[in-house]
Amino acid sequence: MSKLVITDHATSYTNTIGPNSALRFRQSELLIPCLIRSMHCTYCIADFRLEFNMKINQLARAEMARIPPVNIIRAPVQLDYFKQYQGRISALIGPKRTRQLVNNVLVLMTLGGNDFVNNYYFVPYYVLSRQYILQDFVPFIVSEYKKLLLRLYYLGARRVLVTGIGSQGCVPAELAQHSRNGECEPELQRAVSLFNSQLDDMLIGLNKELGFVIVKIACCGQGPYNGIGVCSPLSKICLNRYVYAFWDTFHPSEKANRLIVD
Repeated sequence: MSKLVITDHATSYTNTIGPNSALRFRQSELLIPCLIRSMHCTYCIADFRLEFNMKINQLARAEMARIPPVNIIRAPVQLDYFKQYQGRISALIGPKRTRQLVNNVLVLMTLGGNDFVNNYYFVPYYVLSRQYILQDFVPFIVSEYKKLLLRLYYLGARRVLVTGIGSQGCVPAELAQHSRNGECEPELQRAVSLFNSQLDDMLIGLNKELGFVIVKIACCGQGPYNGIGVCSPLSKICLNRYVYAFWDTFHPSEKANRLIVD
């Protein structure tokens, strides 16, 4: 089976110093190109942006900003583009092959970070932190995330890798503003902890809604999570493979494959 990755990221990030300067600071590869290289893709769709520059994913839809966002294509709209792109592919190879192609795509979802750094805590431009306490804002963001994942599922995605957000209170920008001795900004760290915990719970519940009970442990394998080695007569094998999302360390279970076919 060929590996295919769809991404909305450019292959590199470049900043120009000065209006007419040729001097550039360049980060040669972002996360998606690095992932593509590590997977040794047979072929890749490295860009489904349809000539749009997708810069920031923001889930919160509140229109309370004093300054409207610039160059932001919100995540639901990006999924509209994904649907349009499927139509373009279908015109070339037909609906059946397009459906198979999309079913086998590996989708990487990393959302939520900007909703805190560039939204909730971005005072005075956004007033969400004055209208919602953090304990109410986080469940709202997670519920919006779930809607996106469900829509992605109905658009045909069956292999979705969801990551939490990193230690945003420890990034250089926050340290420069809030730290004297290199300590992380505690309020952002608290937000990250709440979000990642609730995101994990939501994903477990979502997988159960889609028919899986055990999503973190393979049915057949060795070691932690049955995630080491290959499935063999020496492996530890589950009693009921139909409640597992993964058969072995990498491959989906029969039930997952049947969902893909359906």
